[in-house]
Order: sequence, then structure tokens, then C-alpha cells
Amino acid sequence: MGVRFRLALSLFQWGRFSEALERGSTQPPARLYPLAELERSHASSEDATMVSRNKLPAIWALHGWQDSVVPAIGTCKFITRVKSLYPNTPVLLDLGDGDHGFDEDLTAGDEIVRRGTEFVRKYWIA
Repeated sequence: MGVRFRLALSLFQWGRFSEALERGSTQPPARLYPLAELERSHASSEDATMVSRNKLPAIWALHGWQDSVVPAIGTCKFITRVKSLYPNTPVLLDLGDGDHGFDEDLTAGDEIVRRGTEFVRKYWIA
């Protein structure tokens, strides 16, 4: 793990990342909050980032339950909200046992990777 990664990890864990990212700002940038961006985008019928008002591109979310940097509950809330706002969007949520970066040691032979790979093939690769 490099020095910059350890610094970023520490900033996240201590709630100071947005200060480092947005110098001089007391408010974190909106792009750091996917759930808020999802709500904002859904409210705007003219938002070009959405494929349509009824569907987003397929989403595979992979997260560690014990993540100390980005709590897994945020990903769960995001996926729940995607399903509510965009019910036609294919979603796969995989929650693994581990902290932030738990997936670094996973291989193509792990069940969670196989399941995600099949999902990706089905929706992302034409």
C-alpha cells in the first residue's frame, strides 16, 4: 500500500477527505455522495447522465461489510433507492466479508467474482 493511498484512507476514516479535495471549502463536493447525486439526477428530467427516466445502466456493487472507509450501509441504501427510482435497472449487490479493499485478493475462481462476471457479461458486454 503506497503512501498516498494510506493518506487518502486516513483522511476518509477521519472524515477529512473532502477538506483535502476541496481546499477552502467547508462543504464536501456533491460528487462524493452518490445517493444525493442519484436523487438530484432523478429529479431533473433533463439530466444527460441518465440513459432514460426509467432505467440506468446495469449496476454491480461490490462492498465489504466491515468497510471502515465507506460504510456498507451506504451502498445498501443506494441500491435500495436505485431499485425504487429505476425499477427496470438490473442490479447485483455483493457484500463480502472484509474491510475497504477486501476484494484486492479475490481471483476469477472466487464465487463472488464468478457471479459478478456473469452479471457483467449479461448486461455490459454486447
